[in-house]
Amino acid sequence: MSTTGPEAPIATVVARLRADVSELMALDLSEVDGANGPELHRVLAMAAGQVQAVAARVLAKVEDDGRWAAAGWRTFGDWAARRQGVSLSTVRRDVALGRALDAELPATRAAVEEGAVSIEHAQVLARFGPSTPARQAALASDRPELNEAHLIAQARRQPPDEFQRTVRRWAASVDAAATEAEHEAASAREYLTVSRRSDGVVLQGFLTHEHGEAVVLALRAVAGVPAADDRRSREQRQAAALVDASRLVLDRGLAGGGQSVRPHLSVLVPWETLRSEALRAAAQDESREAGPTWLPAGWCPDESASGSSAPAQTTGGTIVPRSVLDRLACDSEISRIVFGPDGEVLDVGRARRTYTGQ
Repeated sequence: MSTTGPEAPIATVVARLRADVSELMALDLSEVDGANGPELHRVLAMAAGQVQAVAARVLAKVEDDGRWAAAGWRTFGDWAARRQGVSLSTVRRDVALGRALDAELPATRAAVEEGAVSIEHAQVLARFGPSTPARQAALASDRPELNEAHLIAQARRQPPDEFQRTVRRWAASVDAAATEAEHEAASAREYLTVSRRSDGVVLQGFLTHEHGEAVVLALRAVAGVPAADDRRSREQRQAAALVDASRLVLDRGLAGGGQSVRPHLSVLVPWETLRSEALRAAAQDESREAGPTWLPAGWCPDESASGSSAPAQTTGGTIVPRSVLDRLACDSEISRIVFGPDGEVLDVGRARRTYTGQ
């Protein structure tokens, strides 16, 4: 039966649906409150999910038809993403859902149509359920502890996040070999990139679940419980914990046996800048009789050191702000390096700590 004509049943139903949606969007929501709002939202979300399931099935049929390729697009995903104004990942997810509902998951399709499970439950099952022949066979089997009916019963009782864990456990139990292969493939995709920008560094990467959990637990252990007056966001605390964990590894020599010298951040500080910082430190501590211990014996601050001076920088050329230099100088080792007129190193002194252990 053709559905392209203006009088086709599907076109009529869609036109009526659009009119109803327009009327819905024009409604005054001032009377919605905490009493009637939850049920209203549940019904609307269920209806939206049912429409999304139909749309996913339609999209899968459009790909199968193949006429999209006549426009010269390389892949269906690229064509649909541009035409629909959505992301490529959304197209792929919807196509997979539509195919699964029409082919491998009839009970899931029926449950979505009657509003028994949400569209998120269907997406989870479409992603992990029919992913291998063994799992497809389990879904269609008569075994009540493994088939699709069993998973739908779980979906009726569990929220989507918990249901995803249930389906992943099910997938591992019915096809352990595929689970191992999926893990190996995920491990091969692990990466971490560190991109330098003018104002800092951007980290981007991917870890397997177990490695990611190890990182999360480490950051949580280093960060500890935030103080009552800590106004930082969770993301800000995690960033600080990552830096603290890196310093912990370096300061305590936990980098392993691959390096005989512990790696540290090296900062180049011009002599004039070092004198200026020492003068400020001495001025802030009036009880100090002598200069900082990391300056030459007999040094005393003079006003000539308080003027502007060249900034400190890392060995890679990144400028180190004064506040960062202050913090680094509080607990570091300083080595005197004498450069010649052409930048060659003439002399390197012995490293001295800014403050002794005592």
